Amino acid sequence: VVIVGGLGLGLAGVVVMAALARAAPPDEFEVSDLIISPYEVQIGYPVSISCLVENIGTEIGSKTIICEVDGAIVAEQIVTLAPGESEVVTFEVTPEVAKTYSVSVDGLYGSFEATEMPVADIRVENLVISPTEPMVGEIVTISVTVTNIEGEAGSHTVYLAGDFRAEQTVTLTPGESKVVSFEVTPDIAKAYSVSVDGLHGSFVATEIGVPAYSVALGVLNMTPKVDEYVEWWVDITNIGTAPGAPTIKWYRDGSYSYSSVSPSIEPG
Repeated sequence: VVIVGGLGLGLAGVVVMAALARAAPPDEFEVSDLIISPYEVQIGYPVSISCLVENIGTEIGSKTIICEVDGAIVAEQIVTLAPGESEVVTFEVTPEVAKTYSVSVDGLYGSFEATEMPVADIRVENLVISPTEPMVGEIVTISVTVTNIEGEAGSHTVYLAGDFRAEQTVTLTPGESKVVSFEVTPDIAKAYSVSVDGLHGSFVATEIGVPAYSVALGVLNMTPKVDEYVEWWVDITNIGTAPGAPTIKWYRDGSYSYSSVSPSIEPG
């Protein structure tokens, strides 16, 4: 698309300014949601560094994600994504010196603190996503188990990342466990990525289901004599994507006779 504007200069002529709208590059990546967990850690214990990578272009492509700690490259990963697809990329580093470390991942910045003093050894495990195939608008529960393995009582912030963002802080005594849950609601039909403190999963949301029916009418004794019994029925198949209980209206000689409601019929 060319946008043209002009400025009149009398008889000397016209200056014409034109701007050409730039097409979106075939593959363009956006990196967001840097999460560093835990923020405070005893030396010798791992720290998880994660971010969300999304292809916002129009073609499949690859990108190298580089993780730097204190200005030095410590790890890198290559991700390949289709248009509109996203993925959580996670790195793990283990500090050996007690100090504050700076972190950089593709233009995102953060830090964490390593200490010689014992801190609560809190583990996040057992990622559960339910349901894994929800309808659009249906609530999905994402939960993890947080356990203080040993050492001191302490608090830990559990971060939900990926296509959703939330956090919860729990305080645990040594040996104590708690289940931390998040509820999210998909608003469009697609695959959603989930990351919780270095644990990864996904679910796929589909369009809201609706019932649809195929109906076949059957009649026994098509040519009855006077006072003979005639039987008729319908065979209903739900060819839609959700259960349904159709109302059946019966007509005789073109005139309404009565209605009946079918029991719920599952798809297929």
